[in-house]
Amino acid sequence: MALDTYAIITVEYLKGIMGLTDESNRATGIALYHDAGASATAATAAVLSTGLSLVITGGANAGTDTSVTWAANTTIGAVVTAINALAKGWVASAYGIDAAASTSMATSTATSAYGTANTQYLQIISDYRLERIIDSVTHEIEQYTNVRWVSRTFRQRYADCGGEIKLREFPVTDVKRVAVGRQNAIRLAYGGTNANPLARVLPVTNVANISFDDFNALSVILTSGGTDTTVLIASFTTLATLVTEINTKSGWTATREYTQYAAGSHPTLDLIPMAACSVQGQNAYLEIPGDNMSRPDFDPRTGYLRASALGWPYSLSGGGYGDIFVEYAAGWGTVPYDVQRKAAELCKEVYDDTMTSGGLTAERIGAYQYSRAGPAVTSLGIAPVRTSSLEDKLFSHRRIPV
Repeated sequence: MALDTYAIITVEYLKGIMGLTDESNRATGIALYHDAGASATAATAAVLSTGLSLVITGGANAGTDTSVTWAANTTIGAVVTAINALAKGWVASAYGIDAAASTSMATSTATSAYGTANTQYLQIISDYRLERIIDSVTHEIEQYTNVRWVSRTFRQRYADCGGEIKLREFPVTDVKRVAVGRQNAIRLAYGGTNANPLARVLPVTNVANISFDDFNALSVILTSGGTDTTVLIASFTTLATLVTEINTKSGWTATREYTQYAAGSHPTLDLIPMAACSVQGQNAYLEIPGDNMSRPDFDPRTGYLRASALGWPYSLSGGGYGDIFVEYAAGWGTVPYDVQRKAAELCKEVYDDTMTSGGLTAERIGAYQYSRAGPAVTSLGIAPVRTSSLEDKLFSHRRIPV
């Protein structure tokens, strides 16, 4: 699991600020022991470059097992599941960073893991925790400041409100497309025998944008007899190929609407999300945005689009067009250096809180070990961002939408 595309800072930048090395990112990944109550006289575990070597001496399960490999189990969580599935007396648990890559496991020599008193705490050397801290801090900063600090594209739907539209994201750097109204793209019919046929279009959940893009389709779901058939947009990228695919589904018929907008090569990504629509004895229509405006104009200081500049009919606000679809870029080409520095300061604070308050609750390296109670951490295994620190460091960058 890599750093998010729209992270405000990089892992290397944070390491440089904090003076961290790869060795600094060593942490317990898995606690492992062999149940002394199982039929055995000894057990050892070693971490190899390709996986685990688990050796049992004595009893019915005696032998060496190297079946738990990184190739077959790509995350720490998957490794733990595979160990526990061996059913040979091995017991494993993860230490809060289940999604870290299994290849980040630090190699170790064969060491006794027989009984809980000899629990091995297998180490990982990974940027995973730093990546999740940066992602968490980025999210909190963007939510608090109401600013997109790294440029990205948004696809959003608006209702005309008397002649002007205020784009939701900031700062707006490029308006790529403005389309007015909706247009039927594909007509669906159902001629099968199953009851209650329905069709719906699901949107992509854009986690990085912290939003739903309003016309950015993920899949078309065809339901009949209570059974869903999913057609993924990523696999059928044009209206023509989507129609062909739907027509292979039992009982379903799809026809492309031959208009100037719904050409066969038109991208299916444009399909507008649609709630479940009955296709019982009637057609359902999958829609795309309508006519593209020829002269999109905007005020980059405020993020406003104005009807007079776009040339759409003033009667739109009370007429039949209704929706205006805008595809635009918002965010900074280069994140301001003071914001990068403050993001790094917040990351260091979260890192310190994680390591000293809630992140590690037990550790064992060689003969040294300790355990302690600590406050709860997030589901990512890291401490939360302090609200007071956000306000202290970024209040001057906060934008209050009006």
